[in-house]
Amino acid sequence: MDSQERLEEYNETPNQSFTVLLQGERQYYNEIPPQPKVTSTTKRTNFSVEEDILLVKAWINTSIDPIHGNDQKSTKFWDRILEKYNENKKETTVERTAHSLSNRWCSIQKFTNKFCGYLAQVESRNQSGHSEQDKINEAKAMYREFNNNIIFQFEHC
Repeated sequence: MDSQERLEEYNETPNQSFTVLLQGERQYYNEIPPQPKVTSTTKRTNFSVEEDILLVKAWINTSIDPIHGNDQKSTKFWDRILEKYNENKKETTVERTAHSLSNRWCSIQKFTNKFCGYLAQVESRNQSGHSEQDKINEAKAMYREFNNNIIFQFEHC
């Protein structure tokens, strides 16, 4: 049924569209039916440890660049990070966009900052006889305890 026929049908029974909607039937009068959602054909994959490390290195190198530094627009900044990321990635690594790198960076930063807060608490105790690894393990235990048993997964970063 084309839109003209639907319009004529609607004009013959003006209150029917409301009734039909209440009854849950999927008939359309005087409007274009919703289109099916278009999904991407590429499969999203999780970031690997190597990709995380590449991203962190690219972010550090881009942010300490003496020519541009952090005096640049966000889009340019992430485009430069993507460029450095792509220069150093393996050919078998999944293609990423600047947007996906930015989103991943936000996750890394959020959870790493939280972990660093716990580590700072542990270090402020000045406990004698504790090695750096002991302090890190204690901070991991605190992270897990205060975050619903979630394990800190970004130690490699």
